[in-house]
Formats: sequence, C-alpha cells, structure tokens
Amino acid sequence: MDIGTQGAGAPADLAWLRGMDAYTMGAYPQAEEEFRAAVRFDPGMADGWLGLHALRIDTTTALLRMYRHRDRFGEQRARHRRTLNSWYWLG
Repeated sequence: MDIGTQGAGAPADLAWLRGMDAYTMGAYPQAEEEFRAAVRFDPGMADGWLGLHALRIDTTTALLRMYRHRDRFGEQRARHRRTLNSWYWLG
C-alpha cells in the first residue's frame, strides 16, 4: 500500500484511528505521536491536523493546515463515525 493514499486502511488512516483511541483514553503523548504520524504520511489529512490542534500541539500550524486542506475536513471523522472537537481562542 502506498504511503499517503487516502483509502481506509492506509498508514495515515490507521495512525489517525490509533491517535483517536489514545486521545479518548487520555493517553495524550501517544495521541500526539499518532496524529503526527498521520499527517507525516498524509499532509493533507485535515482531521490529523485537528487532532494536533485538539491536543494544543503547534496550534498555529495545525490551524493553517486545516484551513489549507479544508476540502478534506471531516473525512476521517465521517468515514469512521468518530467525533473530535477543538476550539481556538481569538482574544
């Protein structure tokens, strides 16, 4: 399987799922590692950047990447029927 492919089961998708599981269990260092792997395999994975943003990891970069890849925002969450939210303090 090629790195960066968007189909279910691709390395980025599996890393995102592992990140979600870790995030849900409160294992934040592992979640960070998995979300970073997801966006390393697939830099356009907006939901991977959302995971990093939710963890408050490099929030400015994560926000910019989510915006850049907004056409894919929600892709993993819809595919796997998982929810993930974050917020951004504007002032």
